[in-house]
Formats: sequence, C-alpha cells, structure tokens
Amino acid sequence: MNKPDRLEPEEMLIIRQHPEIGHSMCAKLAFREEELQVIRHHHERWDGGGYPDGLAGEEIPLFARITAVVDVYDALTSARSYRRAWTHQEAISYLADNRGLAFDPACVDAWLHLCKDGPLHEQFPDWVGSGGIDMLSRYTMVQSAKEAGAAQSVHA
Repeated sequence: MNKPDRLEPEEMLIIRQHPEIGHSMCAKLAFREEELQVIRHHHERWDGGGYPDGLAGEEIPLFARITAVVDVYDALTSARSYRRAWTHQEAISYLADNRGLAFDPACVDAWLHLCKDGPLHEQFPDWVGSGGIDMLSRYTMVQSAKEAGAAQSVHA
C-alpha cells in the first residue's frame, strides 16, 4: 500500500484477497459471525460490482455496508504514498455521488448527516482515539439505516 504509483493488475488481485484472508484468519480467533461478515464483505458494492462474493443491496450485511462508507471516507481523507489526502468536502461529494451505486443509500445518508457540521474529529476532538467516535458513528448509522428501512417498508 505504500507503493508510490498505481498498483499493477497482478498486485490488485493480491490486494483484493484481503477480505477473504482476513475472514479466514479471524475465524480462527473466534470472532463473532457479525464481525467476520464485516471483514469479508466491506468491499462489496450496493450495485453488486464489489468483491469477494459480488453481493448486492441488502444481501450485504448491514454492518459491512456501514463499514464500507466509513472505510472509504477514511481512505480518501488519509494521505497515501501515491496521492494527497482528499478534503472532507471532496470525500463527502464522492460518497454522495456513489450513493446507490457503490454504497447503501441509507448508510451514506446517515454518514452525511453525522458529518453535516464537518469532520467528526473536529466535532468531537476529545473522542478521537478513544473509540468514542467509532461507537457513536456505528450507533447513529445503524439507527438511521433502521429508520430508513422502516420508512421504506411503510411506503412499499
């Protein structure tokens, strides 16, 4: 991941194995099934174009859908050897543009709502590094996704 240029196709194939390898490793460590599903499915896409299993929509476990949004936000806003860190607004725009394509619309909406006043580390500086942001993000996103699902089932 610290290569200064784009990955070659062969290197990308290796990188794309990490969800399955991580799942296999963590299964031996007695992780709970919900945790294993996040590890395996956090690179699935809402439209079915992800990996490793090509799951789509609600076939993707909810916590994996939530993690996908947060993981991409974190990756985009972190500097890499091959590119600068994106700004908060650039990352938010990317997520919004890929809502319903790569990401569960309800999860993107929940993340956008959480970040409406800026990056979470700026909103809650005392929580950064303590695990509090992760807990708050997960709780809020799960609640928002549940509410969106309930609203959709009422309108269906």
